Amino acid sequence: MKKITVVLIFIVVLTFSLSVKGEETNTEYIDLPNSEDNPESIKMKLATLKWMKGEIKKPIEGDNLLQFRGIDFYPHPESYSWKGTLKSLEALLRIEEVNWVQLRFFLYQDSKTSNQVKIDKNQDEVLIKMIKKIHESGRKVSLEPHLVVDSYNSWAGAIEPESIEKWFESYRKAILHYVEIAENNNVELFPIANELIPIWKHNKEWNKTIDKIRETYNGEITVKLNAWWQSDYLEKVLEWSWLNRLDYIGMSPYFDLIRKKEVTLEELRKSWSNTYHGLNIVDILEKISTKFNTEIIFLEIGYRSVKGTAMEPWNYRNKIPRGSEEDAIPNQKAQLIATEALFDVFSKKEWFKGVFWFYWPTKIIIDPEDTGWTIPGKEVEEVIWKNFREEN
Repeated sequence: MKKITVVLIFIVVLTFSLSVKGEETNTEYIDLPNSEDNPESIKMKLATLKWMKGEIKKPIEGDNLLQFRGIDFYPHPESYSWKGTLKSLEALLRIEEVNWVQLRFFLYQDSKTSNQVKIDKNQDEVLIKMIKKIHESGRKVSLEPHLVVDSYNSWAGAIEPESIEKWFESYRKAILHYVEIAENNNVELFPIANELIPIWKHNKEWNKTIDKIRETYNGEITVKLNAWWQSDYLEKVLEWSWLNRLDYIGMSPYFDLIRKKEVTLEELRKSWSNTYHGLNIVDILEKISTKFNTEIIFLEIGYRSVKGTAMEPWNYRNKIPRGSEEDAIPNQKAQLIATEALFDVFSKKEWFKGVFWFYWPTKIIIDPEDTGWTIPGKEVEEVIWKNFREEN
């Protein structure tokens, strides 16, 4: 599990600019690539995308739609405070199929062993502004913490505080500042922590943390657990008794599904019940949900637009798989198929309540050769919107 979780943090930290104090630039919020192949076709495609122009409309409704039809509005390639960020958010809010938007706030820790968690109130103003804009559109907000350790040189999933009691005391103080912001701005969902692997086992401290949050916050709470390798990890999760105090159990299921670069939709569907590591992910998640009598949402999941994307969906490097000499090859069809397979497998599960798809960027750049997780302008868009508007 350590390998996969270490790489997951690289996905969300080392490869992206997460500072809440981004520099102003003169770059347009939508960039067209300098392509000599067929630049006009790119312009024509842009003209057909629903988020390009028009009024912001309220999200569609339906009794049998997924409850959480969310998008992770992620601060890349520019920070939330960049002058064009709100334009990109407005583009996202033009998509009627989306009913939730997830934002992140950042906490800071000087080293892996530190007991002190710090906040930066400079991010508060722009967070509140975005929350209000999302609510004005008729959508709901998830406000998620992201712990930055040692100025991005270490990962929150590998922290080892010298004193668990002191660390939790500091963490609660930091998190309660944003709990108060969430309450004062009617935020509907608050993940209480994000991928803190060594810390989950402390049932007493998490129960105390939940108690403190409930004293201030009247919305729903969840947590973001992440994918794992080991077949015995299920037993560890089932010992975290505090999970039954949540309204939902959140996951970022970047599981290593299959070791093939050319795969069919049916192969990917089957891989969720028999991964490359021999895990039945569907069965494992159902057992977790049943044990704690709590429904599951995917708080973060996405696929790169590369050949073999389901092989290592968390792998941010240019070599896929890790350690090989094979460069990542742009392939939007692979991203599309992996996305469709996930919806096909989970959408009709009674314990599955929806997903926040990773990710919508703060500056939209249309590049047919892009190999990242971004959504706008790619073929995967229509797969996501289709599954968000189809009733189960």
